[in-house]
Amino acid sequence: MNYGKIFWGVILILIGILFALKNFGVFFFSWWEILELWPLLLVFWGIGLLPVKSGVKLLLTVAALAIGLATVDFAPGYNYDRYDRFHNWRQHDNDRDRKEWREQELTVPFEDGIDNATLKLEAAAGDFYVGGQTEKLVDFRRDGNLDYSLTVDDRPNGKKVRIKLRESVFRSHSGNEVDIRLHEKPVWDFDLDIGAASMKMDLSEYKLNGIDIDGGASSIDLRLGKLSEEINVEVDAGASSVKIRIPEDAGCELRTSSFLTSKSLEGLDKVDSQHYRSDGFDDAPQKIYIRLDAAITSLKVLRY
Repeated sequence: MNYGKIFWGVILILIGILFALKNFGVFFFSWWEILELWPLLLVFWGIGLLPVKSGVKLLLTVAALAIGLATVDFAPGYNYDRYDRFHNWRQHDNDRDRKEWREQELTVPFEDGIDNATLKLEAAAGDFYVGGQTEKLVDFRRDGNLDYSLTVDDRPNGKKVRIKLRESVFRSHSGNEVDIRLHEKPVWDFDLDIGAASMKMDLSEYKLNGIDIDGGASSIDLRLGKLSEEINVEVDAGASSVKIRIPEDAGCELRTSSFLTSKSLEGLDKVDSQHYRSDGFDDAPQKIYIRLDAAITSLKVLRY
């Protein structure tokens, strides 16, 4: 008995029945409630990995599905009152957040003698773009309803810039679109706590030393340039999509500690199960070291 075929067959039949009964008005439920049962997919995945007979797996799957569906409110007929309350609540919440939607700009002036700089960013959520040049050391512009604070620490021949989310400002319907531009003169280090944000970083115009990214369920698209002989990248991610774009002639070494992670590694050869290296790495004019600690993540290393 093939557990996988039986499982997906049962799921498809169940979804079809739910569609039909809902369309015929036998009962009402919100598809949002069904979507909130997505953690059951992890449960089913785990059941599939258990070293037990297919019959036992099937019983465990049915039990988990029954428990999950028991939490859904299946009201007989079409519950217009319930729908109206839900719709009005969402509309009120969206209107409230839209009124609070505004722009925020945080800047740090550039000074002569700044040879190195660190950007420490707490992103939280939203869409972030890092790239492009500015006459300032840091130019941070945000469009949304989340507020950030900025602090600057002096360092020998440099600055450390901290941008973090203000306390007690995160809302269930928060909006956040951020554009960050940096001065091209310093050698940059990045310490990024991305959370559940989408982060697109074109760092090809900057001199780089190290990039440390801590991401939750995030999307990371990182482009590195040719201005530094050595770049160190560390990524700690879970349930994320990670793309790292590197120059065609750069030498690259990847070391991973990952679980249920798919990899597409252009120009990298496997040394062992957790170690990959490009051909001619030792003689490459530029070396990029990548360390990845991830679970349920998609990793792509691309050349350009």
